[in-house]
Amino acid sequence: MSTSLFGKLAPHFNKIKKSLAGKGDLSGQSHLPKILIGCVAVIAVVLMFPRGKSYQYSDLKEGEIYVGEQIVAPFSFSINKTKEQYEKDKLDARRAVAPVFVQLDSISNIHLQELRNLLDSTDVVLRSALSDSLKSRRLGAVFGSFKIIVPDEDMNFFTHKLRLQTAPAVKLKQNKSTPQNNPEEELIPFKQFRDVLISVTQDIYSVGVLNIAAQSIPNAPTKIAIDDGKNEYVGQISSYSDIETVNAVIQDKLTNNFDRSDAVKAGYYILSTLLRPNLIYQEEITLNRIKAAEALVPKARGTVLKDEKIIDSHEKITKEHIQKLNSLAEALELREDDSNTAGTLIPLLGKTVFVVLSILLLVVYLRLSEPEILADVRKILMITISILIVLFIGYLLGEVALSEYLVPVAIASMLLTIFFNAQVGFMGTITMGLLLAGMRGNDFGVLTITLVVGATSILSVRRVRSRSWIFKSVLWVSLGYVISIIALELSRYTAFETSLNSLVYGISNGFLCPVITYGLMAIFEYVFDMTTDATLLELSDLNKPLLRKLAMRAPGTYHHSILVGSLSEAAAEAIGANSLLTRVGAYYHDIGKMDKPDYFVENQKGGKNPHDKLSPSMSYLIIVSHVKRGLEIAQENRLPKEIQAFIAEHHGTNLISYFYNKALEKVEDKEISETDFRYPGPKPQTKETGIVMLADTVEAASRTLREPSVSRLRGMVNSIIDDRFKNCELDESPLTLRELTLIQEAFVQILTGIFHGRIEYPNQDRLFPGEKPEQALTDLAKEEKVVKAL
Repeated sequence: MSTSLFGKLAPHFNKIKKSLAGKGDLSGQSHLPKILIGCVAVIAVVLMFPRGKSYQYSDLKEGEIYVGEQIVAPFSFSINKTKEQYEKDKLDARRAVAPVFVQLDSISNIHLQELRNLLDSTDVVLRSALSDSLKSRRLGAVFGSFKIIVPDEDMNFFTHKLRLQTAPAVKLKQNKSTPQNNPEEELIPFKQFRDVLISVTQDIYSVGVLNIAAQSIPNAPTKIAIDDGKNEYVGQISSYSDIETVNAVIQDKLTNNFDRSDAVKAGYYILSTLLRPNLIYQEEITLNRIKAAEALVPKARGTVLKDEKIIDSHEKITKEHIQKLNSLAEALELREDDSNTAGTLIPLLGKTVFVVLSILLLVVYLRLSEPEILADVRKILMITISILIVLFIGYLLGEVALSEYLVPVAIASMLLTIFFNAQVGFMGTITMGLLLAGMRGNDFGVLTITLVVGATSILSVRRVRSRSWIFKSVLWVSLGYVISIIALELSRYTAFETSLNSLVYGISNGFLCPVITYGLMAIFEYVFDMTTDATLLELSDLNKPLLRKLAMRAPGTYHHSILVGSLSEAAAEAIGANSLLTRVGAYYHDIGKMDKPDYFVENQKGGKNPHDKLSPSMSYLIIVSHVKRGLEIAQENRLPKEIQAFIAEHHGTNLISYFYNKALEKVEDKEISETDFRYPGPKPQTKETGIVMLADTVEAASRTLREPSVSRLRGMVNSIIDDRFKNCELDESPLTLRELTLIQEAFVQILTGIFHGRIEYPNQDRLFPGEKPEQALTDLAKEEKVVKAL
């Protein structure tokens, strides 16, 4: 999607986004918005189901082999025309209706009289004793009163080329064999000029002039009906001039009467202005006649008699078979409606129940396996819109009788997988497939296409770990269409040419679906404030300005965050959590330390510790403030809420024991509450934030170990996880005990690789060279204290 287009639409998306703000978590609150979304979805889908038409035989295709039992007409019924044939017949009926025009002789009489008045006034001026210049001015005023414009250079014709006194008759059009003088030099008697203009006008009015252009008349008729007030007669429309062609007719008639071009031009100036249409189109009368003609067009084109064979088993299906069977289905439906007063409500009830049951499949799955989705109105709305988009496209394609292979079923499957997970994507695909099949007349083939294509598209996007996902999805979606099309067309004995066309449709969809999905993904991310793996990939780039700033201002924190990211990603992979989200969250979890990096031990380079000069309570405030400041920086840089959760939750409500104990040492006679030295929380709410909490502590503790070995690393990791578990820091996270064990092993494996721990052989004790047993025990005790202080 282009930036400019998204920029134009952004204000509208902002309105939607604001309306959804605050409605994310509605658990324990009113369920009305969710119920409302469900009702709207059911109504919308039911409205897209076929109405007033049975799809009992809609899966039959021309050219296939019918493998069912022989079908015989149970009663006599009419063979209905196809929609295309019926529309063609109605068009022919409309064209057969002659548009009605009323002939108004009053118009022709008025304009003929205007012409005579003009010519009389011209005669008076020309006979006057005025000079030629004054005559030209006076004639200009006369013509102007009739709204006739004659250029000055053409006014000379009236003052110098017209002869007023009686003279021998001058032929208006000379015979070619008669010797003749130059016609341009001869004077034309004014009377003859006058008679020609009146004669031409009468000739044109005797036929009639239409008041609208012939090509603008609806349905392109070839004839028109003229009502002269007494009788109505029909004539060819080509015989009449209209407002667009009458000027050409005037030009032709004047040319036929005058040899002189200046006479033709002068007459044209006058007639083209004065002559007006006298045949007035009667639109309302014409439309009523068209409607009556359409009503007389029969919908049937034949009859099938009772007990007549319609199609036999293993017979090749033709257009005639399909038309007869569709007509039989409609006749059966009409009979049921006529025999039962509730006949129209029963099919509607059946469709509604079918839609509700199909949607309930997805709702029940979400209730059992993904309850957090059902608790979020934004997510429910996003799932609903994704599926409705595909269903609406399928509805439109069905209305124009296009192939089911053009329905872009992969769009919803990919969107649900990208925004949630593969399981939600597949359950959404099943629901969508059932609804599409119902909309297409319970077509098993449509369900097959939806499931196969949906499954392959889900496989293509279930783990987006590179920007090439869109190209991979093109191949996977195309493959899904090819597989389903070949399987269906072979089972239907479809002709090769038809199968080839279907493959073209499917492969075209394979290219279009990922592109459309990418565009919708950007819109949905913005409107519903959700984060996809594609966005996380962009945020994982270590060259992002925010991470580069962290590396420059707090290099120790930056290095720590990278190591926490590696630990967290491995642990998330081990338990099946979102490893990409976990890694990216780890990268940004400590960005709040940029403002005061020297107050955090990983950034201190052996110099003085600034905390030595501060009270324990002040040190506590500085340490805790990196969480608040981190959230502010995240909001300033528009980091997704999913990433902000890592900043807020990675310490939970842990006690900062170092400064707490220091406070106790300084104020022995005063009671100090642990609450005053705890992080404000919240505790981790997801598996991913819980993993980062553990990885953050493990990475920090691992740097305190002297000569770390595998056993010591495992003991340290086990101690930290056990401490967090006993202190109830993981109570609000969905992590299980089994997953904690897997996380521990993942941490140990990564730490072993980082520190290159020595291999411990069976029966080998834990003593280092030159180390005494009592010294090893002392070191372990110190390490335990460090772990607890973290």
